[in-house]
Amino acid sequence: MGSRDLAAGKAAVADLLGGFEDGAECSVIAVQLDVTDDASVKAAAKEISEYLGKGRGLDILVNNAGVLLQKSDNEEEKYDAAKGRKTVEVNFEGTVRVTEAMMPLLLLQRGGGSGVEECGQLEEAAHVVNVSSGVGTRTLARIRPEQRAALVDASLELPALREFCAAALAELEKDESSPYHAIPTVSYGISKLAVNCYTQMMARRYGAACRKDGDEAENAASNAALASAAASTTAKPRGTARVVRFNAASPGFTNTRMCDGYTGERQPKSPSLGASVFRDVLFSDLGKGKNGKFFKQADKAGTQLRDASSREEPWVAL
Repeated sequence: MGSRDLAAGKAAVADLLGGFEDGAECSVIAVQLDVTDDASVKAAAKEISEYLGKGRGLDILVNNAGVLLQKSDNEEEKYDAAKGRKTVEVNFEGTVRVTEAMMPLLLLQRGGGSGVEECGQLEEAAHVVNVSSGVGTRTLARIRPEQRAALVDASLELPALREFCAAALAELEKDESSPYHAIPTVSYGISKLAVNCYTQMMARRYGAACRKDGDEAENAASNAALASAAASTTAKPRGTARVVRFNAASPGFTNTRMCDGYTGERQPKSPSLGASVFRDVLFSDLGKGKNGKFFKQADKAGTQLRDASSREEPWVAL
């Protein structure tokens, strides 16, 4: 469990373990991790690698760090450029930074995935779930059509995605008449839009080896890129390169610290209900074998956890 404040992380671990019955086998450790700090992320990856032991990989990575610094964009709260940049840095760039640091461990995942030479069971591959939001899918629907077309194009790469974010933030800062200002919680929306696009980009890159349809040349190119990525990691996977699944999931409007100061009529759901989407994506038929998909926790506040339901939704909420 990553935490910027290691003491707070250890307290959260103790609280979590205290909820298990005596004799239950569960091991959770806290790791100092600031997703905005390169040195912190690299140190966390090294600590996790040493904890797992030589030759052992990471099965699951959930990128959960996120902030909502500006809850509205209206006359009472003018757009704050510094908050906008910070939001994108934490929510989007933090996801990229942690994922890149953990890729060597994900590619080492034992017994899962397949080599690029022989396609196996995709559901056995290492699995990355990026915590996102429906705000991202709605924001993607509200930007200019030509921008949306470029962002959903299969050729999208990270530099172009970063360029879009930088240009959008600059326009928000310099042009008060920009249509971006009409998008609710716009900087948060841009950050989650970027997380969603990054998730799809990584799913294409690392999950393509198990694709059974499509153009053979495209598949071959994807497999070559996968092999090259695996060869460049500091922790070498045994044998041929392995696939990694990437999906995104939204807990919905959940009662976390993001709700601090919220005075609206909408009732947030409990954290356990919101988090049920990750359980479903990681361990149930909903997410089994899925790659490059967006999932959402579908229930209203007050729903009992035993009745919780999640569903797959489109990347663009048109």
